[in-house]
Amino acid sequence: MAKEYFPNLVVSGGRNGNEVTSIRSKPNSFIRGNSNHVFETDDQGKVLRDIDPDRVKVRETHRNQAGEIFVKMEKIGPPAPEDLEILRKMGVIK
Repeated sequence: MAKEYFPNLVVSGGRNGNEVTSIRSKPNSFIRGNSNHVFETDDQGKVLRDIDPDRVKVRETHRNQAGEIFVKMEKIGPPAPEDLEILRKMGVIK
């Protein structure tokens, strides 16, 4: 399924980004975050990736020693050329 682009739909991940994992938005889409971030969502509208011009973070699910499950965004590196194209389509970069 092709992803939809919503450059005018802006959501916030909180001041330090801690709330990104709790964002729910349009399924299978790219939406704007605050400042220069773009969030990619899955088929349930949960954020899969957080893309900005300097780095990409992906949603990771972990289980701690007590067996509790938690989700956080993990940096995987700089944006690939296709990520930069997404940022262009969303109006984040030229």
